[in-house]
Amino acid sequence: MVEGSFVQNVAYSLSGNAVVLGIGFLLTPFIARIYGPATYGQFALFTAIAGFIQPFSTLQFPSGFVAMKEKNELTIILQITFLSLIVVTTMTMLTIVSLEFSGMSFSLSFQVLLLLPIYILFSGVFNIGRGLNINLEEFKRGASAKSIGTLMGKMSTIGFGLFITPNVIGMIFGGIVGFIGETFGFLSKGIRQQLKAVVQKVYPWKTYSKIFLKFTEYPIFVTTNTLVTSLGGQLPILVLSLYFQLSEIGIYSLSLTLVTIPINLIGISVGSVFLPKISDNLNDPVKAGSLIKSLYRNLYYPAMLGLLILAGLYYYLLPIILGNDWVETGRLASLITIGYSMQVMAIPLSVTYRLLKIERVNLMLAIYGLIGKVVALVVGIYFSDFYLAIALYILIGLIQNSIQVFFINDQFSVSNRRHFINSLASIALLVSAYTYLYS
Repeated sequence: MVEGSFVQNVAYSLSGNAVVLGIGFLLTPFIARIYGPATYGQFALFTAIAGFIQPFSTLQFPSGFVAMKEKNELTIILQITFLSLIVVTTMTMLTIVSLEFSGMSFSLSFQVLLLLPIYILFSGVFNIGRGLNINLEEFKRGASAKSIGTLMGKMSTIGFGLFITPNVIGMIFGGIVGFIGETFGFLSKGIRQQLKAVVQKVYPWKTYSKIFLKFTEYPIFVTTNTLVTSLGGQLPILVLSLYFQLSEIGIYSLSLTLVTIPINLIGISVGSVFLPKISDNLNDPVKAGSLIKSLYRNLYYPAMLGLLILAGLYYYLLPIILGNDWVETGRLASLITIGYSMQVMAIPLSVTYRLLKIERVNLMLAIYGLIGKVVALVVGIYFSDFYLAIALYILIGLIQNSIQVFFINDQFSVSNRRHFINSLASIALLVSAYTYLYS
């Protein structure tokens, strides 16, 4: 392989993330047995609340670092990003303290909620580090950092549960340690130099205003889209926790984690390499279209086959591995795996919306998807059926991901015939799986 080539960069990302995948699969069963479904439910609720705040903490600028080519643009945006992170973290802390003094009661204790601004702070720093890592195309280092951070986070969670107490604070602590470990792993010489420039240089106010306005689509459209998408992802936890037990929420949360580990690792790994590649060829529709077709052909079909095999393994092995408290996880994880198959393509291709500056389209898709997911959950609540609610929610997400890919193909005059057939097949497969598992 040619040094620095697209194939080699994907190989670096995938090989490093394969280690992360292995760590997750090996250690998650231990964590599940130590903490139990109810604690998983609490942690899911905590991260759902964090998901509301995180999009504002960095204004989603890190996802666009790779597009900042001119001199000093990146330094100025970094300064604005760090300022936003500090302001949002401080406001979160003040809000939690104010609500506590007002006498309001929550499903999570005050001590747990106090960890929220800390969690947001370190997740924001991590996102900045990842954005800089992609900007410098240091994919080998990024893969190593992810491996180190994941291992540190998982081991901290296990250690806290075994030697202190198996409560939700231990899971939050592990998440924070994971952010810290991966962030330090990103710190190459190039990133350290860029961060040094952040504290050494101060620019006139007009310069900050000019650069901010140039990239205003990130705080306006990308942040809003991320917020809507995050809300859509957290809806089952936020809504169903009001009508069903936290142990059921915990089962859903663990099932979702086991599914999204391989899907996100594949999608984000390929997307990290695909982003600078498509960015370089954006003004050449022929090359860009060829790149997208190649991505679809080489990613979707192998990933779909792998996910079907994984769904079968989840169904038969998870009840044995996790124990009696998690017996429903096998069925639910296998269903989610099938329903999330289209995300394998949607994740890496979604960055193209930002580069083409058509985030409005992606935002509208996210809003329509959010409305559809609310309706799906309401139907499940009406029939008092937790698993029907989840199945309908997954179906709407599958359709939304499929439409995202339709739009990108259309932008580069790539035929959607094959994708249309694949989308119908995925929907039919999901409906068949639900009928088999829960009828």
